[in-house]
Amino acid sequence: MVNTYLFAASIGLMFFVAPSPDFFMFGLILLAVGGIFFEFATVNYNAMLNQVSTPAERGKVSQFGWGLGYMGGIVLLVMSLWIIQFGGNEVLGIPDENAMPVRVVMVLSMIWVVVFSLPMLLRVPESKGTGGPKPSFAASYKKLFRDLSKMGKENPQLLKFLIASAIYRDGLNGVFAYGAVLGGLAFGLGLTEIIIFGIGANILAGFGAFISSFFEDRFGSKMIILASLAGVMLGGLGVFIFAGWGVTAYFVFGLFLTIFVGPAQAGSRTLMSRLSHDDRQGEAFGLFATTGRAVSFLAPAAWAIFVGTFSPIWGIIGLMVIILAGFLLLMTVRVAEFVMPDNSTAP
Repeated sequence: MVNTYLFAASIGLMFFVAPSPDFFMFGLILLAVGGIFFEFATVNYNAMLNQVSTPAERGKVSQFGWGLGYMGGIVLLVMSLWIIQFGGNEVLGIPDENAMPVRVVMVLSMIWVVVFSLPMLLRVPESKGTGGPKPSFAASYKKLFRDLSKMGKENPQLLKFLIASAIYRDGLNGVFAYGAVLGGLAFGLGLTEIIIFGIGANILAGFGAFISSFFEDRFGSKMIILASLAGVMLGGLGVFIFAGWGVTAYFVFGLFLTIFVGPAQAGSRTLMSRLSHDDRQGEAFGLFATTGRAVSFLAPAAWAIFVGTFSPIWGIIGLMVIILAGFLLLMTVRVAEFVMPDNSTAP
């Protein structure tokens, strides 16, 4: 909760970022700091999955929770769109000068995070800590690299899963990060159209997660992830192949692929939780996040290379290459053969 509220504060402070070059660095710092605290909070949040679910329904809870997250994002997006684009600022008495509607949305987002974190703070019981000595910052990273080296020899399947998931998760993040850029560069969409696409993408991603909640525990997390990645790649190829259709291709195939993003993300969380000891969930998801961030340059690099070499529409192919690499590596992972070692740790 500490990290969540520090994250919320970084959002609220963006109210003071005025539309002037003088505030550019201030805004970048707030984005960076907010991202750090968001990642810290997410590690602990994911580690709570086993506290709020039974082993037989862990996949259902993970998928359903992920879907609800998308639904919340939709409501906030609609409210933001109304304030910024459709006259909500006039109804609320917000002046148009100095990008004030956008800055007010930052405050609204801060309040949103704080309010909807309260049920977890007040209603979800805290798990008992395991105690023991806490390593220093430097010592924790030394232990991390020792564990990764040891894992490569004693538990190669787990190491392969961490690498595979890090790669395809970066590709999935790139789909959402560069989806709006693709719409503007390759298809000429305006801000309002891109936000509408974002609303539709969140609806379908949440819908996909809700549907997967009924199947993951039955068919297994790995199968759900592979099927979802295949769906994402199929939609991405559709956007590229039928780009001649214009905006229609972007909306039809772009929205189609978003159906599978949520299930792949939630399934990855479930699989990591299942493969980790219940009293080591925090360390497991710390390692999960660390490996993910270690390769977070892949999607931006692939996007830049393909766009720079060819044209903006080729950016989607760059992202699909990253997802395909993770997909192929995940296929080689034999899930039944590994579990998170007791003595592993992550900073």
